[in-house]
Amino acid sequence: MKKFINHPENLIEEMLEGFVNAHPDKVRRLETERVLVRKDAPVKGKVGIVTGGGSGHKPAF
Repeated sequence: MKKFINHPENLIEEMLEGFVNAHPDKVRRLETERVLVRKDAPVKGKVGIVTGGGSGHKPAF
């Protein structure tokens, strides 16, 4: 078995919630969007990178 999916319509919300619960010291969720950011973001002098989409190893989208 590769994964558990309770209800397909809740997949993204549950995935984001699970990731934040697994790494609360590193990430937080923006309340208004389906977005996770560094817990201490923004970091002065650092560049933000946005990625997402695709599937598999190193997805191209």
